[in-house]
Amino acid sequence: MAGLVETRGTLEARFGRRFCSRPWKPCRAEVAMRTRIRSLLVVGLAVAFVAACSSGGGSTTGDTTTTPFDRNATLRFGFSVSPTTWDPHKLAQDYNNLAIFPVYDRILDTDPDGKVIAGLAEKWEFSSDGLTLTLTMRDGAKFHDGSAVDAASVKANLDAEISGQGMLAAPLLKVISDVTVSDPKTVKLTLKSQAAYLPSVLANRAGALVCPSMLTAASLETQPCGAGPFKVTLSRQNDRIVYERFEDYWNVKDVQIKTLEMTIQPAEATRLSSFQSGQLDATYMNAATIDSAKRAGVAVDPQTTFTWYGIFVNWSKGDLGNPAVRQAINLAIDRKSIIDRLSFGYASDYQQPFPPNYFANNKDLKSPYWTYDPNKAKELLAGAGLTDKVSFTCELANSNAFPDIAAAVQQQLAAVGIKMNYTTATTQAVTQNYFIEGKTDCTFGAYSGVTDPSLALQQLFAPDGSLNGSHTWLKPEFQTMYEATLRPGDQRDAAIHTMVKSVMEEAAVIPLFYPQRSYIAKPKVKGLEKFPVDTTTRFINLGLAQ
Repeated sequence: MAGLVETRGTLEARFGRRFCSRPWKPCRAEVAMRTRIRSLLVVGLAVAFVAACSSGGGSTTGDTTTTPFDRNATLRFGFSVSPTTWDPHKLAQDYNNLAIFPVYDRILDTDPDGKVIAGLAEKWEFSSDGLTLTLTMRDGAKFHDGSAVDAASVKANLDAEISGQGMLAAPLLKVISDVTVSDPKTVKLTLKSQAAYLPSVLANRAGALVCPSMLTAASLETQPCGAGPFKVTLSRQNDRIVYERFEDYWNVKDVQIKTLEMTIQPAEATRLSSFQSGQLDATYMNAATIDSAKRAGVAVDPQTTFTWYGIFVNWSKGDLGNPAVRQAINLAIDRKSIIDRLSFGYASDYQQPFPPNYFANNKDLKSPYWTYDPNKAKELLAGAGLTDKVSFTCELANSNAFPDIAAAVQQQLAAVGIKMNYTTATTQAVTQNYFIEGKTDCTFGAYSGVTDPSLALQQLFAPDGSLNGSHTWLKPEFQTMYEATLRPGDQRDAAIHTMVKSVMEEAAVIPLFYPQRSYIAKPKVKGLEKFPVDTTTRFINLGLAQ
C-alpha cells in the first residue's frame, strides 16, 4: 500500500495555510516496501486527506428505513482524486476505495465499527487450530462479464495477488500457503501461522474480486471489471467517473440509484462552490472548509476520523525510555488549545491508538485518558528525580504541518521543565534516521491505521514494525499480548483491549488529536454512512428521495 505525495494546496485547503503534508495509510511489507511506507508516513499518512470522504456526516441524511427512493435517479458526488489504476490489487491508499468499491465487491466486508461481515462470501470460519480459513461463497453472484462468482474465481484472484508483480496487497496475504477449491462454493485457505486479521484483509482491496478473464489483461488498468453494484461507463482521469447500476448484482434491490456521477475536484473550496450552486448533491469537507460551509448556512455534521496526529517516540533512546517521562509529556500537553489553534476546533482529543467508534477501542478506559495537568506532570518528573533534567530532540519532515504542531508542544513541555528540541529534514532523511535506523529520539506524524487492529499493533510496536523506530518491544509482555491478538476466537477482542490498555499505561505512543470531517448533502440525499476503517461509504441503500 504505497502512498502519493500530496500537494501543498490540497492540505492548505484541508487545514488552512499552516498545513501542507499528507497522511498516508501504510501496510507492513518487505524491506523495500517498508522503506516506502516509512517515507510516506513522515509526510503524513494519506488517509487523513480523504478519510472524510466516507467517515463523516451520517446524520445529515436522515433515516432510510422507510425512505421511498427514486431508483432512476442520478447521484452527483464530489470527490478529490481519481484512482491511478482500476486494478484494485495494485492500488495504494484507502482513499481510492470510494471510487473503486462501487465496481468491486470484496470477499468479505466490514460494518461501520470495523467488524467483519458477509460480502461475496456468506460465511467464513477458522479451524480449531486457527490454521485454516474456510470461505463459503453466496449463490447467484455474478461478475460484470456475466461469469459466476464462485470458489474458482476466488482462488484465481488470490493466487494472482500472491504471486503477481506489483500487487501491493501481497505482503498481507503471504500468510496463506495454499488456496484450495473444495467445491464450487467452498474455498479453503491454509495458513502458515495464526492470522485472525485475515478476514479484515479480505474485506479490503486484497479481497476485491476481479473478473477472472481480466486478471492478466493490461486493459484492466483502464477498464474495470468486478462484481460490484455498478459498472463504469466513463472514466476521465482527474475529471469525471460515471457508474451505471449493474442489474445482475446479487443485492440489486438495495442499489437505490441508477447512475452515480463522481466529479473530481481536488480543491475543497471548489467542491463547496459546486455544492452551493446545485452542481453536486453531496461531497465532504475537512476542518478549514467545514467552518466556511457552516457560515454559509450549509448543514454540517463533523465526525471523528480514523486518523490521529501525534508523537512517535523511540523508547530505546535516553529520557524517552522512561515511562514517567512519556506520561509527564502526555499530562503537560494542552490538546484542546492545539486543536483550537491548528485544526479550527474540528478535532477530538481522543488518545487511544484506535478511535471510539472502532471495536478495538478499549471502552473501559477513561476518555480522555490523559487530561491536561502540568502540576501532575511536574510531580511525576520530581518523583523520578528528573526535574529540569529531561531533554530530547525530534526530527521532523520539512513540511508546514508538523513544525507548527511541534512548536506548540515545545512551549507546553517547557512549562513543566521538559526541553524538547526539534529539527527539520527531508522526508527521506527522517525516514532513514527514525523509522529505519532508529537514530533519532522522536518524530511527529499522522497515523490512520489499517483494516485490522492486529496489523496496526504490529506496525506500531513490534520490533519489525514499519513505524517502530525503537526496533524492539517496549517490554516483553507486549509480544505475548500481541500474539494473543492473532488467535481467532471469542477472546480476541479482549486480547486487543488488554494490549491497548498497556499501551496507554506505558504511553508507548502519544496521539495528540483526531481530525474531524463532515459530509454535506442536499436534503433529498438519504443513506450516507460512515465507514471509519476503510474510509469508504458503500453506495448501497443510498440515494435520492422521491
